[in-house]
Amino acid sequence: MLTLRLFQATDMAALIAAVSDARMLMQFAGPHYHYPLTTAQIQADVDDGAVVLFSFIDANGRVVGHAQIKNLTDSFLLRRILIWDASFRGQGWGKWLVEQLLDEGFRCFAHDMAELNVFEGNVAARRCYQKVGFQIRPANSKTVTLEGETWRSLNMVLSRATYLKNSIHT
Repeated sequence: MLTLRLFQATDMAALIAAVSDARMLMQFAGPHYHYPLTTAQIQADVDDGAVVLFSFIDANGRVVGHAQIKNLTDSFLLRRILIWDASFRGQGWGKWLVEQLLDEGFRCFAHDMAELNVFEGNVAARRCYQKVGFQIRPANSKTVTLEGETWRSLNMVLSRATYLKNSIHT
């Protein structure tokens, strides 16, 4: 069982410890963070008034994941979604967490559109987002380079109306 709660300063150590290398950090956070992840980088997001940070907590009270929502001009952005405890992968928890984040975003922000970015090679995450209803917006793709490799980031969008139509919860 997982729960979503607001990020606490004491969660920083678990998040930093979970990021094992530059590739993992890039996949999780894109080019915004730089390896090694530091409290200063996370604190910059905490201090950004447009960003809400969350932790995923297991039944024993352990922090097992992280995510953020950023308020944009015409939408909100789900970002930095990571479940680092492998025992919660492949069981539908990712979809559940994305739905929780969407519920929070649509409740808190006066926007009818949610978006996120995912690397093309992160097939499991893309499938998860598509199951929720996100669609790729090809015109907004970008590329980044890490260790001589070019990674293509896909922008995905979901309207409130589509989410509510497809959603089994309120």
